[in-house]
Amino acid sequence: MDDRSHFNVETIHSTVRTSIGIALFPEHAASEVDLLQHTEVALLRATSTGSRYEFYEAVGTDSGRSRLVLIEELRLATMSEQLVCYFQPKVELATGRVVGAEALVRWEHPRLGLLGPDDFLPLAREAQLLGAVFQRVLRVAVEQSAEWMSRGVSLKIAVNLTVTDLLDIDLPRRVEQLLQLHSLAPSALVVEVTEEAFMAEPETVRNTLLSLHELGIGLSIDDFGSGYSSLAYLRSIPADELKLDRSFVTGIASDSFNRSVAIAVVGLAHSLGMRLVGEGVESEADAETLAALGCDLAQGYYLSQPLSAVAFEQWLLVNSPFTAILPFVSPSAGITGAGI
Repeated sequence: MDDRSHFNVETIHSTVRTSIGIALFPEHAASEVDLLQHTEVALLRATSTGSRYEFYEAVGTDSGRSRLVLIEELRLATMSEQLVCYFQPKVELATGRVVGAEALVRWEHPRLGLLGPDDFLPLAREAQLLGAVFQRVLRVAVEQSAEWMSRGVSLKIAVNLTVTDLLDIDLPRRVEQLLQLHSLAPSALVVEVTEEAFMAEPETVRNTLLSLHELGIGLSIDDFGSGYSSLAYLRSIPADELKLDRSFVTGIASDSFNRSVAIAVVGLAHSLGMRLVGEGVESEADAETLAALGCDLAQGYYLSQPLSAVAFEQWLLVNSPFTAILPFVSPSAGITGAGI
């Protein structure tokens, strides 16, 4: 039995998968409220495992209830000030200038404290809240970028798109409206997508990205080299930059294989008219190596961890020009590959 439904909406072919959570009366609950809660627990298990249906299991009752509470709190957080953006700078290696930042979501939970994305995004995925999380991140990032622009701080702010976002044909219109609302030029915004995103509904994803590009929004391919998708997608989308996955960057100064990969990806990016970003830079030696190999931008904990908006501004004041932290970078000095 196929639990998937296939249908067309205008020119878009869609597939919907059904998952069912089952709780029985009186075996699993004696009241209507408990029965509904237990059904939701079973449904979460079904959607997270990809099965067609799951029965409620009494084992882990407290854990199941806590999970439901956390999901509801996350649902409310997407509509409040609890979901915030931290910003990690992107530095131009040839000049030492800070040219942009990636907006990374954090949850200021009233009971649990500051939570990183690994603590709640898997839950958001299971509860189908990723779209709501993204909308909140996008709104906060655009508002912050507009505020910085009004004070003369010109930075390209990058936000991450999920497959769910890319399959939303209304996304470009909503992004355009948000930019207009805050009088922010589209060129101030960059969207980052992973290679895997192009494997689900390729035509819809491509159309969404083309529409965003037509608005003037930048496009970055995140975690490049970590996936298994065909490179053919690079010819059909207007990407502006590739982000070399951190697995090829961390320790690159002492890893000949990673240096060889970086050399190849630098050539690929530049031949296609794209910038290359090395992400996950954790040491001065790695930053030096990337610069020597011709990498354009760097991002990572060696430069700065993700910071709140206030802390990011303070960091900019201290580290601009950035040559104080990257002594190997000099606007007037040539960077060669000697010793690499």
